[in-house]
Amino acid sequence: MPDMQEIHEDAEADVEVIAVNTTSSETSIENVEEFVDELQLTFPIPLDTSAEVANEYLVQVMPTTYFIDREGRVDRVAYGALNHDLFLQRVEEME
Repeated sequence: MPDMQEIHEDAEADVEVIAVNTTSSETSIENVEEFVDELQLTFPIPLDTSAEVANEYLVQVMPTTYFIDREGRVDRVAYGALNHDLFLQRVEEME
């Protein structure tokens, strides 16, 4: 998440970071809020409490990163955690 925050703050990266959190319990939601505050995350993190987004995108592995192009099409999918450099490499591959 700190790498995602860095990418979010990097104007030259020309990407928009949105991290959808799949959680359902009130305790989990409180934990997400504490986590966001602790790491000072400023990109959008909507809660997918009903798993609607996870089901729509067929998410089976956490975390999963979807790279969506400017036309709204899924360009590629990465399974597992991505560090800063690998994330930017995948973005560059899209161009």
